[in-house]
Amino acid sequence: MKKKRTALGVKAAVLVFVLGCSICFFGCSTAQKEEKRKDETLEKNLKLLAEGYREIYESAEQDDKLDSIMFQKKIVDYLGEKGYAAVDQNQRINMVNFEQAEAYCQRAEEGKEAEIVLFLVMEQGRIVRYELRTDGEKMNAAVCGISWKEGEPVVSELHEFVVSYWDYTEKGYLFIEEYHPSGYDGAPGQTAFRIRPLDEELRAWNEKYVMPIGYERNNLLITDWDAQDYSQVDFYDLYETCYSHIRGEHLPYVPEEGAEYMVPKKEFEEVLRQYFSLEPEQIQQQTQYDSLTECYHYRPRGLYDCQMPYGPYPEVTACEEMGNGTYKLTVEAVWIRGKTDQACRSEFIMKIGTDGEFQYVSNRVLEIEKDGAVWYQPRLTEEQWKEIYKKSF
Repeated sequence: MKKKRTALGVKAAVLVFVLGCSICFFGCSTAQKEEKRKDETLEKNLKLLAEGYREIYESAEQDDKLDSIMFQKKIVDYLGEKGYAAVDQNQRINMVNFEQAEAYCQRAEEGKEAEIVLFLVMEQGRIVRYELRTDGEKMNAAVCGISWKEGEPVVSELHEFVVSYWDYTEKGYLFIEEYHPSGYDGAPGQTAFRIRPLDEELRAWNEKYVMPIGYERNNLLITDWDAQDYSQVDFYDLYETCYSHIRGEHLPYVPEEGAEYMVPKKEFEEVLRQYFSLEPEQIQQQTQYDSLTECYHYRPRGLYDCQMPYGPYPEVTACEEMGNGTYKLTVEAVWIRGKTDQACRSEFIMKIGTDGEFQYVSNRVLEIEKDGAVWYQPRLTEEQWKEIYKKSF
């Protein structure tokens, strides 16, 4: 009897095990099917959304305007009409339906449950959908995008992650970050949304006068200077930055490693003096000028002094008229990778003539990150350049 009971027990255990596996398999299979169904529904809805702005896309493509800010604004407005909160990737357009995003951030700060769908509009007609959810403690994100290929919308694979860091700033920026392990060499995990609107006049000042200079490959907005003292400003950086705006074409000097060029005096000084009150002597003191040939030695940046990617962009947050055509702009550096909307803050003064011509007058740094403007890489000194490239005059 004892042996028989054991056999029955074994059979029962096997039956329970098989039944459990079947239930588990059925449950997993059902969950997978449900997940697949959700993904398919999302893909279908996103394609329908893209079809809604197909005419806008095709018109911009025909006019070669797929990278224009006006094209992006049309898509942002379209998404707004559909009831979504949306903004462009570079935050040059005020977010539509920003109240939704603001309410989400407020609930998240209060430790309450909340969810929202946000869209980032990018160049070439691409849009990225962010679905953010918080249970009051942790935040999760589900991200997928739409791009266009051969005239048809293509939806990217859904990517989900736990938000490792988030912050809603006083200025109205929402920063979120996806954790990346040490050594990761892909795109940065930080994303920003300017939720609170910025005055359109301030945006116009920024677009016309500040963004053309910005923070990329120059130190104009991160140092103190005026017409009497340009000692901290790198004129070679400014020459590169201003050239295309003045000449309407790219710099003709190929940035090959270790390359060196002789730029005619007139050309070099003409570019710098267009936007700055500078005497030739001031320029020559801070550059390598050859009086015999009347040329400036110019070395493009190379591998050893190239600018780091993903630097900040400028934002004008205040403008004060000072009289006589002079204006004081408060400029702040929004650095997404640094997760801050004020990596640097300065008073940038400029003067506009009656003919519309303008010049930059001075800059005074009011606040800057404790480690300084780490995104800016100074050019190689004369000694460093010679040591690396083994050249001399």
